[in-house]
Formats: sequence, structure tokens, C-alpha cells
Amino acid sequence: MVGVAAVSFPNSLITAALPLISEDLHARTSVIAWVSIAPAIAFSISMPMFGKLGDLYGHRRMFIAGFSAATVLALATSLAPNVYALIGLRTAAQICGTSTIPSSFAMLALIYPASERPRVFGQLSAVLAVSPVVAIVFGAPLVEAMGWRLVFVVQAIPAAITVLVARSRLPETPRRPDVRFDIAGAVALAACLSGSLIAVNRLEEWGATHPVVIAAAACGLVGLVQLILIERRASEPLIPLPLLRRRSFSAPIVTMGMTQAGFVGSAPLTAFLLGQRFGYHTIGIGLVSATRPAGFAVASWLADRSAARVGGRVVQFAGNAILGCAGIIGAFGVWHQSLTLVIISTTASGFGVGYARPGIVTAINNSVDPKDVGMANGLNNMAGQIGSSVGTTAILAFVGNTAGKHGFAMAYLTTAVFGAMALVVGQTIQHRKRDNALAAE
Repeated sequence: MVGVAAVSFPNSLITAALPLISEDLHARTSVIAWVSIAPAIAFSISMPMFGKLGDLYGHRRMFIAGFSAATVLALATSLAPNVYALIGLRTAAQICGTSTIPSSFAMLALIYPASERPRVFGQLSAVLAVSPVVAIVFGAPLVEAMGWRLVFVVQAIPAAITVLVARSRLPETPRRPDVRFDIAGAVALAACLSGSLIAVNRLEEWGATHPVVIAAAACGLVGLVQLILIERRASEPLIPLPLLRRRSFSAPIVTMGMTQAGFVGSAPLTAFLLGQRFGYHTIGIGLVSATRPAGFAVASWLADRSAARVGGRVVQFAGNAILGCAGIIGAFGVWHQSLTLVIISTTASGFGVGYARPGIVTAINNSVDPKDVGMANGLNNMAGQIGSSVGTTAILAFVGNTAGKHGFAMAYLTTAVFGAMALVVGQTIQHRKRDNALAAE
């Protein structure tokens, strides 16, 4: 959990510090944005690959190697002489840090029985939610006083501690030295995801007719076709296609993408709304936005206790329903210029996703063989990142460069649509009956 916190800690703080970084490195806004965009794309591409590598060569090994490299790269990033070095080093550090996340989930899934997984994944989700809040509350004043480079030094400290402790505390996980890594599938997946995500990310700003958007979309389509052809022939595919046809696995994967589309997509929406319609500045926006991860953390802690009483299906249904209602409340808040309703909407969106997510993650891990838990968690995080990109693009398309309440209201209603889609797909997930109650029995 300390390791996962170290990976998620700098993200929100770096986003908040982008204007400061841009001024210090004399970089244009269009260029400095890639300090966030490039690592996000790399995150999505590398997740399933590192999950599969952990399944083949050991998740403990991947965890320690990833954090060792991330520690060195974080320190190197703090010394970046220009914006292009910063983007490159930050992206490399994110790739190495990414390798630890599917291994973290996989090790927990292998250590704990199915009956205890909702509790464990709920706690891990709470850590992921609280980490950005801690970064903003405690890190922002330090960045203001000492500069943006401190972010990466602070990131390296818990990463280094994690490596030292992990070497003596983490158990070995099974390895499969007789199976080769699917390199061709990995290349095709990288082409598919990088092209698709760049096209989606730049669509709203550059337009559908921009040459880069067209080329990226074409690369994504060709990569997808090649990926399907390669994986159908591979003896040990990176992404087993028959697994995707199983509802017990595909339904929670799709649900995760939908929830992230509504949850992450509405985060910048709230920031723009508070700035343009309510006249808030950085500190006020940060305080209101902090209610989102706070609600997420509380709900993650409550989710497994609720599942023990009413079952995972009911909890997951309630969480997605709350996410959908949050979008409707936000639209009313915009229309009536009510800050109270906006805060309720922001808190509810975090609570809804935090309440639903442990059940979704548990369903994914319960649907695969132990030898494939790394790959499964990698695909799960990949689906979440794709959903985040699609949701952000779709939601902010209604806002544009105007501050009209109609556009903001429609954007919030779009988050409600994503919540409704997660609600419908989520009801097809095959939950174990009262997962946590099994432990008591």
C-alpha cells in the first residue's frame, strides 16, 4: 500500500504545479500539457504488459525492480534541464511505477483468499484516494515555498523505503519460466492504445480533421486489427481473447471503464466550473475538489462491510447509482448557481465510485486463474485509463471555451449517462454470493 501511494502521490500535485513549471522552464502551454498527457498514455499501454510479465517472472520481482528504477528516475526528473527532458524522464518514471500496480493487486489476490479480497481491495482503493489529497494539502505549500522539483524528490523517498522493506517482507509468487512473453502482441497493443488515446485526447482541442488526430486514429485501428490476429494465433497470448468473451471477466472490465469515465472525466469539469462560474481560485478549487477523493476513501472503507450484509451485487449497484445521481445533482447545481449542490455532487461522485470499485476489482480477480491475476489487473487498470480519457474528452466537449451554464449542465448530465451505463453493465457482473460472509462461515 505504501508503494501504491508513492505512485499516485505526485500526479495531482504535478497537475497543480504545471503553471509554475511552465514559467520556470519557459515552455508553452501546449507543450507543458504533455507532462501529464504522455505519462497517462504510457500508464495505459504498459499496464497489461507488466501484469503479464509479473505472471510469468514473479510479481515480487516486478514490484522491486519497478520501484528501484522509479526511485532513480524520480531523482533524475528533479534535475530535468528543460521541458522535453522533463516529459521524457517523467514518462519513463511513470512506466516503471506502473509496473508495480498490477503486481500490487496480484500479490494481494494471491496472498488473501477470495472471501477477504473485498476488504483488502477496499483498503487499497482508500489509499489510492487519500494519497492525492495528502499531496495537495501537505505538498502544495512546500512546492510554493521550495519549487516544483521538490515533488520528485518527495516521490523518491517512499519509493526507496518500499524497495528496502519489500526485499525482506514480500513473499515470492509463482513463476512460469517455460512460457515466453508475447512480444508481437505487446507491440500491437502499444500501437493500438497509443494511437487511440492520442486521437481521443487531442480530438477536442485539434478537431477530427487534424492530420495528427487522423494518423493516430488510423494507427489505433491498424494496431487493434493486428492485435486480434496475433492473439488468435499465439500459444500464450498477452490478452487471451476467450477470456474477454467470458461475461464474468468482461462485464467488470467494461464497468470499470464506465465508472472511470464519469468519475475522472468530471474532475476537470468541476475545476473549470468553480473558476468560471463561481470565481474561485486555486486554493478554493483544491478544497472543494478534495471532497471527491475524501468521499472515495470513506466509501471504499465501508464497501466490504456493506457487502458482508447485503452482498456485492447490491453494493456495486448502489455505488454506480450514486455516481449517476451525482451527475444530475451537479447539473441542478450549475443551473441554480448553488455551490452546495456542486459540493454534494463532487462528494457523491467520489463516494459512488469508491463504494462500487472494491466489488468490481474483486469480481475481476475471482474470475481468473491465479496464474493470470497480474494480466487481469493490468487490463482492469488499462480499461480505467481508457475510460478516463474518453470521459474527459466527452464531458469537456460541452464546456469548450465558454462559461455558459447550459454547457456545464450538459457536461454534468454526461457524467450521469456514464453512471447509468455502468449501472446497466454492472448488473451483469457475476458476484460470489456475499463474498465477505464466506469468511465468517
